[in-house]
Amino acid sequence: MKFTDNLNLDEIFHCALSASEQGDHAQAIILLKECIQKEERAVYYYMLAAEHAEIGLYQYAIEEMKIALEKDPNLWIAKFQLSLLYLTTSEIEEAATVWLELKESNATDYLKLFAEGLLLLQEENISLGIEKLELGIEANNENKPLNGDIENIIQTVTENNIREEQQNLKDESEVLLESKLNKDSAINKIFISKYQQDSNEN
Repeated sequence: MKFTDNLNLDEIFHCALSASEQGDHAQAIILLKECIQKEERAVYYYMLAAEHAEIGLYQYAIEEMKIALEKDPNLWIAKFQLSLLYLTTSEIEEAATVWLELKESNATDYLKLFAEGLLLLQEENISLGIEKLELGIEANNENKPLNGDIENIIQTVTENNIREEQQNLKDESEVLLESKLNKDSAINKIFISKYQQDSNEN
């Protein structure tokens, strides 16, 4: 006899949420699957996708997030999380498609700002993209953990942008130095040639 045999569906779901909060992903997954066996709700698939993402099973998470959206197309947070899963698995075109759909949807303002910001980043409009993401963070008062994810993206993009600028400066310096060395080399060849001519004449 399982301990859940005497629990109703809502009780099992709340036990799953509790297990998730405590970091017991295995127990959360077991309980969420039991919820789905009893009734296939969008929120159960959404939470199951989140648990699989937590343990690195991203393809499982993507498929479950898609099912959640099939059952509730207006579960906008699931749509946005799907885009982040695509981003994690380097499926950039799929992520961009979701961001565009979100931007033009009836989703909450902060999700639309996040989607717009990520689209701009994908188009390499870094400064405006970060500005939109920061506006989204300011507008988001209902999902603080998501703000943390967006802040991590901003930090990563900023650091990568700084490294890229430094590399570009380094590359430009190397090109200038190489050009100078090549000129010196050519000049040296002229002097050597002239020296050899002078030596032969002597």
